[in-house]
Amino acid sequence: MEIDSITIKAPQFSITQVKNALLKIRKTATGPDEIPFWVWKENADVFAPVMTKIWNESLSTSTWPISWKIAHIDPLPKVENPKEYCEFRGINVTPVIGRCFERTVYHYHSKRSFEAELSSSQFAYRIGGCSTDALIKLQYMYLKALEEPNCDAVRLIAMDFSKAFDNVKHAKLSEKLKSSSMNPYLVNWYLNFLKIEFEDRE
Repeated sequence: MEIDSITIKAPQFSITQVKNALLKIRKTATGPDEIPFWVWKENADVFAPVMTKIWNESLSTSTWPISWKIAHIDPLPKVENPKEYCEFRGINVTPVIGRCFERTVYHYHSKRSFEAELSSSQFAYRIGGCSTDALIKLQYMYLKALEEPNCDAVRLIAMDFSKAFDNVKHAKLSEKLKSSSMNPYLVNWYLNFLKIEFEDRE
């Protein structure tokens, strides 16, 4: 996506914002770099200035550090007794610092743009949304319908989209991001994460 660098500026972080992000890292799985969460958290004062430069450079060039894209893939079963490959869901465990970076970018720079695209009836993948809220709204809707004089019954059709994320087309995702109100630097930054890097290894 082309960017007019004169009128549009890349989002940036302050050292304080990065330090706070490091301090908020919770216990989580260690990625391929084998650096555990507590190293970043307990040494936030030391790492914050360095990470601020790296994070800001990443955003201003819309480029992810290659080592933060590498992941351990843990196969989790989708069914009780999986027998085929398609019955597993691959969970990518990237380095802790990469996940912290992604989460912090979303919190400070992307959240508003993303949530502006969501339907008011969507509760999943929205901060503060949960299945309990969805069930309460659903109950309210069918009870309200049943109060109508001409309503004798309410039909509910449920659809399972649990496998939808196994088939997301990168081209369509790219189109969706480019048509949003998101900062173009961020659009290119997100798309860069999906780009596969090949290294010649002897």
